[in-house]
Amino acid sequence: NFILETLKSNGKAMIKSELLEAAKKTPLAAEMDEKQISQRLAQSIHKLSNVTKEVVKTYHLGRGHAFALKDWVDKNGDLLPQYQREESPIA
Repeated sequence: NFILETLKSNGKAMIKSELLEAAKKTPLAAEMDEKQISQRLAQSIHKLSNVTKEVVKTYHLGRGHAFALKDWVDKNGDLLPQYQREESPIA
């Protein structure tokens, strides 16, 4: 899955706009406009975070959530410090 691979290669939690920028660079995206890419990305994020639970939503300082791999959070659901985004306070 593109999102899982992108998170793994980045090594940090990411917000949707960062995932969208990465998605635009893929060969499959060449055939789609930005709205279509965004819709597909939202569908995939929803499935991974709400259905398969492979991705978790985490806090970040902006609107919405940052997304991280499930192994990157502790038992309380808090993002481990090594996976924090640059602007995120370590909680």
